Amino acid sequence: MFQNFFLLHKLPSFRLPRPLIFLSRLLAGTIFFVISLTFWAHPLWAQEISDRIAAIVNDEVITLTELQAEIRDELIRLKARYRGKELDRRVMQKKYTVLNDLIEKKLLAQEARTRGISMSDEEMDEAEQRIAGGALSPNTTLPESREEMRKELTLQKLLAFQVRQHVMVTPGDIRRHYEEFEGQYMESPEYHIRQILLLMDPEPDIDQTKQRAQDLYTELLEGEDFSEYAERYSDGPERVRGGDLGFIAKHELLTPIGQALETMKVGEISPPIQTSLGFHIIILDETQVAKAQSFQQVKDRIRDQLFQKKLLQAQQKWLGDLKRRAYIEVKL
Repeated sequence: MFQNFFLLHKLPSFRLPRPLIFLSRLLAGTIFFVISLTFWAHPLWAQEISDRIAAIVNDEVITLTELQAEIRDELIRLKARYRGKELDRRVMQKKYTVLNDLIEKKLLAQEARTRGISMSDEEMDEAEQRIAGGALSPNTTLPESREEMRKELTLQKLLAFQVRQHVMVTPGDIRRHYEEFEGQYMESPEYHIRQILLLMDPEPDIDQTKQRAQDLYTELLEGEDFSEYAERYSDGPERVRGGDLGFIAKHELLTPIGQALETMKVGEISPPIQTSLGFHIIILDETQVAKAQSFQQVKDRIRDQLFQKKLLQAQQKWLGDLKRRAYIEVKL
């Protein structure tokens, strides 16, 4: 097309006056300049000039700089653990995983704009008050700025409208799950134990404390009264009761003690058990075996478990449909 503009004045069958020849050349050059400017000014091409494109999501891009910022900390950890081809493999795997997360967030943000879903200032104020009041778990990582938080909460609001409100768990679902997996809902076994606890000194001599515990254990095996020894030698507050701790559920015990009790018989005295507190000598007086929890005890927990499972499945299906309708091109 542009070639015809430049050759138009050379056709033998038609010659333009000199002023028109000049104007035709000027017009052709102007059109070519406008088209070129439009082409290079397109946001995708302009972005690619200043930064490589990692992915295109409909009419928006995710840049390599954005991707690198997201994986920077993880790259440091990977480089500290791996070398060579294994490092390259894990880095590429992490890039694609994080890029997929960025694509999904981009799609969700686009969908929120399309549906007119956003967080007002009033809603943001309420959210910040809930967070300040301890509404989130201690391990939750919060966005660094109010605007980043607005973006995150907008996506949650979108998922609540499009997915969460359609997820239901019926009483029948809960009952069927309980009957099928009743064996998974067991009360922790309980142990009635007495103990002699030798605490570590402020400047601990572990060998010395361990030897004291071993000597006491040997004397107990020779017939010394456990309760009397607990009152005399134990550093624990239960010493006034002859070391009696009563019934304690296994999950409430320090791990080494719980593990020792699994193989002990009633009336048996344990060798010294080392924990973060010191050395324990325990005697098992009685065991209450684990038993199934009733439906009433666990129905709320089952409802939460089933709801979270159904919610995750529904979100994955909805997001998958969103991806299939979108134009996504990965350029890594």
